Amino acid sequence: MVWGYRAAALGLWFAVIDVCGAQQAFDAPGFHFNGSFRTRYESKRHFDFNGGEQSYFLTRLRLDFGFRGIDRSNVFIQLQDARVFGESRTGVPPVNAAAVPNIFADHLDIHQAYLEYDFGAAALRVGRQKFNLADQRLVASLEWANTARVYDGVSLTFGNSDGRQIDLFASALVAVDADHFNDRSDVGNRYLDSDFHGVFVTESGLSLGQLEYWYFYRGNGDVNDSVSTLGARLVRRHEPWRLDLQSAVQFGDYDGLDHSAYMVHAGIEWDLLSGRWGVAYNLASGDEDPNDRCAVQGSDVDSYVGSELDLTASMPLVAEGLTLVVGVSRFFGGRYLRDTGPDGDASFFFLQLSYTP
Repeated sequence: MVWGYRAAALGLWFAVIDVCGAQQAFDAPGFHFNGSFRTRYESKRHFDFNGGEQSYFLTRLRLDFGFRGIDRSNVFIQLQDARVFGESRTGVPPVNAAAVPNIFADHLDIHQAYLEYDFGAAALRVGRQKFNLADQRLVASLEWANTARVYDGVSLTFGNSDGRQIDLFASALVAVDADHFNDRSDVGNRYLDSDFHGVFVTESGLSLGQLEYWYFYRGNGDVNDSVSTLGARLVRRHEPWRLDLQSAVQFGDYDGLDHSAYMVHAGIEWDLLSGRWGVAYNLASGDEDPNDRCAVQGSDVDSYVGSELDLTASMPLVAEGLTLVVGVSRFFGGRYLRDTGPDGDASFFFLQLSYTP
């Protein structure tokens, strides 16, 4: 969660479904079992702005095991098997299914495993878990990625979801190793080897809308890396419209160099023709002087990265819980790309079949 360069983008989308899916919840006391499966075909063209082209199939199977006691305790274990296959022989660059961390493959591993206890006024969760905060712009489990994202840590939630709710967490990101157990071992990555802690507050029921504000800290003492993020978000609904405004600032240091950056998001959505339409503007400043008073190449680089058009649609099939989703995207490169290297437009297509009982 570091904004590495100044970037601005404008996006327009149409969607009728959340293609990521959600974790199943076990509310009744006793033992529970559930699962889900999805497969997706993806095709990318010119996605690296240098002639890159990839096409492949993804599969992901999850098995959920849970026990909820009558004493407000809950144990949850989720196994995951994620794979990639059928890659086109002309794929450039080729998919690295053995990389660590890996977003494509995770061969039968423990995805989540935690103990949870509800004290009434607060809920405590300890173990391997997911964090999805706000609109998942900054902190998310990235369910779109075939292996998704999990943390080893502890989280505490207290307050009232209809009023003020506070989430506290202390954690470390878990890197996915396709062929070995996913543990908290260092992988030589500045971000993945970091600790990640924070507090996230939600204020509901306000006259101006729902207000969220947060503080996040990511640190890696081995490389003298320490970055903090302060931010806020306002969501106002007036059917069929929805306004989303948010901003955040980052500050800290890395290897003796100062880090300073900010981001802004402004979006509006409206329900029309059985779907949801929206337009949004995003700005990520990057560190204006990442080398701290040293010469920086590209000081005259334009900040406009480009615009993207996304279309997503779904269709429920015969069996209950079976859904077909299709999506196409087109990215129109801006002046930033032309000023810094390879440029042009990029396209993406996917076809996904998912089953969740």
